[in-house]
Amino acid sequence: MKRLAAVILILLTALSFGGCQTKDSEKAYEEPVIMFAAGVGGVEDGSFNSSIINGLRKGARELKYDLKILQSETDDQYNENLKAAIQAKPAMIISVTGHSDQLLAAAAQNPDIHFALIDGTTPKNAGADLPANFVSMNFDNAQGAFLMGVLAASANDTSGVQGFIGGMDIPVVKSAEIGYRAGIKAVSPENVVVSSNIGSFNDTEKAGQVAGEQHNQGAGVIFGFAGGSNIGVIENAASGGYWFIGVDQDQAVVYPQFAPTILCSMVKNVDNAAYDAVKMQMDGSFKGGIYEYGVGNGGITLGSAGGNITPELQSIYDTWQKAISDGSVRVPETQAELDAFNGHTEEE
Repeated sequence: MKRLAAVILILLTALSFGGCQTKDSEKAYEEPVIMFAAGVGGVEDGSFNSSIINGLRKGARELKYDLKILQSETDDQYNENLKAAIQAKPAMIISVTGHSDQLLAAAAQNPDIHFALIDGTTPKNAGADLPANFVSMNFDNAQGAFLMGVLAASANDTSGVQGFIGGMDIPVVKSAEIGYRAGIKAVSPENVVVSSNIGSFNDTEKAGQVAGEQHNQGAGVIFGFAGGSNIGVIENAASGGYWFIGVDQDQAVVYPQFAPTILCSMVKNVDNAAYDAVKMQMDGSFKGGIYEYGVGNGGITLGSAGGNITPELQSIYDTWQKAISDGSVRVPETQAELDAFNGHTEEE
C-alpha cells in the first residue's frame, strides 16, 4: 500500500505543472497502474481517443488494473504528461499516433516500463529494431480507406467528385488519403478527389468550413479523417445534403441524430488493440514488436448503423474486402504506387 501511495503522490506532483487527469485517475486500487497519455484531439472526442479509452476501461474491469488517463490540449502539455507518467513508474504507458517519436525515445530511455503505441507509424517489419519494452499496434489505414473510396465512388458516381478532409499532415493521415484515392480510382478512374488537411483533430469550425468549400467544388461524398473535428463535417453534410463517411467509431452510433447523412464509417477497432496491449501486460505474455490490424483480421471493419449501405453497396464492399484480404489487390501506400495502381497486384 505504501508503494501505491508513493506512485500516486509522484503522479499528482508531476501533473501539478500542467497535466490533466480524468475521473478514472481518482480511483485508488491496490492493483498495477496503466497510464494512457491521450492525443491532443480530446479524451471524449467521439472518435479515436474515445474508442481507445473504451478498450482500456473494459480491460480495467476484466483484468483488474488502475487506469489513469492523462489528457492534453497542446503538444507541450502532452510532453509534460508523458514525463509525469514516466516519473510515476507505472506498469505500462499507452499513447497514440502522432507521438511515435516521443514514445519510442521514452521506451529506449526507460527499459523498466512497458510502452504501447496505438495506431502507430513504426515501419512494417521493423520489429527487430524496436526496444524490447515497446509494442506498436499498427493499423493499415490505407486498406480501410481504400474500401471507403470504393463506397464513395459507388454511391456517388454521378458527380464524379469526392472529398477528403484530414486532421493533420502526419503519416497515418497521408496513408489514408492514398488508400481512399486508390479505392476511388479502382471504381471510377476518371473521378476527381479534392482534399485538405485542417491542421487539427479538434477544430470543428474549420472542418465544417472546409467541407462546405469541397461541396461547392462538387463533392457529393466527403470522407472525414479528422478525429473530433469530424462533427463539423457531419453538420455541414447534413445541412448541405451530401454524404459523409466517418472513421474510428461508427459515427451513426456516436451521432444518431445525423444518421441519415452518414453513409458509413471506417471503424478502426483501436479499442480491441488497446485491450490486447494491456492483456499482454497483465497476463505476462508481453513481447515487444509490431502487431498488425487490417481488413483481413477484423482490425478494420465497416460501420453501417445508419442503414445507408444498400445490399448492392454491401456486395461491392465485400468483393473488394475479400480481394484485399486474399492478396488479389495490394493497396498502394505511396504516391508512386498510387500512380501505378490499376486495381490488381503486380503479379496479375
